[in-house]
Amino acid sequence: MDKASMARVTVCIPTMNRPEDLARCLSSVMGQSALPAEVVIIDDGNLDQNAFRKMVEPRARFVYFKKSRPSSAASKNLARKLASSGLILVLDDDTILERGCIEELVKRFEWDGGKAVGGVSGVITNRKKKSVIERVMRRLFLLENGNPGRILPWGFQTGYYHAITVDREVQWTSSCCTCYRRELLEEFSFREFQGGRTALEDIDFCWRASKKYRFMVTPAARLQHNHSRSGREAVYRTGFKQAYNRLWIFRRHSGGLKNSISFCWATLGHVLGMAFTGRLGFAAGNIAGTLAFLKKGARR
Repeated sequence: MDKASMARVTVCIPTMNRPEDLARCLSSVMGQSALPAEVVIIDDGNLDQNAFRKMVEPRARFVYFKKSRPSSAASKNLARKLASSGLILVLDDDTILERGCIEELVKRFEWDGGKAVGGVSGVITNRKKKSVIERVMRRLFLLENGNPGRILPWGFQTGYYHAITVDREVQWTSSCCTCYRRELLEEFSFREFQGGRTALEDIDFCWRASKKYRFMVTPAARLQHNHSRSGREAVYRTGFKQAYNRLWIFRRHSGGLKNSISFCWATLGHVLGMAFTGRLGFAAGNIAGTLAFLKKGARR
């Protein structure tokens, strides 16, 4: 890929108190077959930026921005203001890109002459495959429909990590690794919800943006997402946010009796699935988040 193409790409990495994870992520970025024009680090913690600057310069421009209020969604929204390129690749700090990942993502935009594609993501290679029982339960409880990368009308998204073997148009992509067209990020923002680590902000974002732009997943772009334990909030809190935010998203974007019944059934299956796989704290947080949202709605 020529330098002119890669001059259009900025890699943006929001981070908070994960220097080791960030170093591995940044090393994979700078080890790509084609380097981005610049790397933007948005810090919600207290990094020593000099070590990371040395990893990037002089091969690419390095931008460091320190925020005072932790919010992963707010950091992603800052990307469009801090980046100078037309394509902005947003990465979680605990991702590791395989060589050639960025080049393959950029190719999909180059092939899109009409500029209809707004976001392109790759395939996460270290995501554990679900067991036969889990897959049956997900179909039974309306959490999967055999069509990967879709946002179901009742607010749950179907997975795509192991199901996509050729380039495929989808309705949502994970914001842990998606390359966005700048125009999309200027028109749509990630909703911040409760601040800190946000849950399901990519689903809300894509539900809105996919009405105008196309999203794609290409298996030619491969990465690992390691879900670092460092700096991660309690699983109960994450489960709480997920359930609370999903209810908000469902109320905002969907509704109706049929979808409401499907939502309740899918929520039950989701909680049972987490309990079945030993994620009891996450399941308890989901129950609490659901009750908190309904309680808040009952007061209005």
